[in-house]
Amino acid sequence: MIVIPGDMLIKNGKGENVCLDLLEQLAESYPVFYAPGNHELRLENQAEFEKRAADAGAHYLKNEKAVYQSEKGTMNLYGLSFSEEAYQKVWKKPALRENQLPDDLGQPNHNAINVLLAHTPEYAEEYARWGADIVFSGHMHGGILSFWFGGVISPALRFFPKYSKGYYRIGDTHLYVSRGLGLHHMKLRFFNLPELAFITVRGDSEP
Repeated sequence: MIVIPGDMLIKNGKGENVCLDLLEQLAESYPVFYAPGNHELRLENQAEFEKRAADAGAHYLKNEKAVYQSEKGTMNLYGLSFSEEAYQKVWKKPALRENQLPDDLGQPNHNAINVLLAHTPEYAEEYARWGADIVFSGHMHGGILSFWFGGVISPALRFFPKYSKGYYRIGDTHLYVSRGLGLHHMKLRFFNLPELAFITVRGDSEP
């Protein structure tokens, strides 16, 4: 399957047709699950884009759940959609409202693997408390400037983000933060190659 945790285009709509063409081509061969990032949420034609993404064959999950079944088992895939406040450029990250994930997504079913597509990894502890087994995020651009210890600055202009790139373990929750492929306001990548991640999920305790 292909999972997309947001920001496949820019908020002014640039790249929209390329994105939709790609979704259509991918959906011919794979199940595609797509949750919005901050740029999708800022589109003027947001509802139209969501419909076109679904028409292209993607499961567009905006605080919604989809079930994927194979001969090896069942996955519940949840797509989390934040409000604009969660992406504010401030020194301290905004707090989520109380019970936000259960209210928006419901409670996870632990008879299956629960996969959460959440654009920003900044709330990873909340995702783990909610009960996500696996979380796929992006948003951090790898920390823009990256060293051996991690990224230096987040898109919200906060220094040394805790989760900037790669694999993390939070209790029983596995988090993968993609460095992504593109650039936007800060057209810089220092020691921070673009990334398309291939991940194998196994039904045991291995990451």
